[in-house]
Amino acid sequence: MRLKSLLLALCVAGTTAFAQKVKYSKEDIKKMETYLFNEGFNTPSPKKTSTIILKDGTAYKGFCNKIETKKGQIYEVAIKDSVTKKNATFNADQINEMYVYPSNAEKFAKVAKYMGNIRNYGTKN
Repeated sequence: MRLKSLLLALCVAGTTAFAQKVKYSKEDIKKMETYLFNEGFNTPSPKKTSTIILKDGTAYKGFCNKIETKKGQIYEVAIKDSVTKKNATFNADQINEMYVYPSNAEKFAKVAKYMGNIRNYGTKN
């Protein structure tokens, strides 16, 4: 019985000791943050020109009024055309590509969140 409990303890200790996370270098982490994990935003900028390209190939440029989301998924985008000033609404099924800028308040909130995190500051190596 003692031998079994000792082997079980060694097995648990061995798996916790060898099951460590992969450690990435700072350059790799920066590349991943830049290219792989582009954080989303909730509110579009109504002052910057956004571009929506539909699946049929037509492109619309204008000011994005609102983005309707449900559980984090975009299902409707409203845009005011920059030339004709007409409002247009597109479902997510119609959109192929979308270039929408975040609002300034959203950018300020992300910077404040970054500056508030103590782990983002350099440490002595």
